[in-house]
Amino acid sequence: MSDTEQTISNLNKIQKILEDEISYAAITESENLHHKEKDCVVRAVTFSRGTRISILVFDANCEILHYSHLERRVSKNLLHDIIKTFFHYMVESEEKNR
Repeated sequence: MSDTEQTISNLNKIQKILEDEISYAAITESENLHHKEKDCVVRAVTFSRGTRISILVFDANCEILHYSHLERRVSKNLLHDIIKTFFHYMVESEEKNR
């Protein structure tokens, strides 16, 4: 598996976990993007809840590269829940690699 394929596989795993853990908002769009400065593939996802939309861009190491919302954010807890989910994913990944 190439580095790009491995990165996309990791991004898919992370997105799936976000979808499972954050039940009050749906991921309605996702897109792989090339980050020029880091020279890697990153994932942009759009969370929505009714008319509220928040956008998150992250890499395969769970680094948040961008977070914003349009007009009203999905939830005041969304970013907190994303960070908590990323932390649990990183801990579990580290334990599997031991």
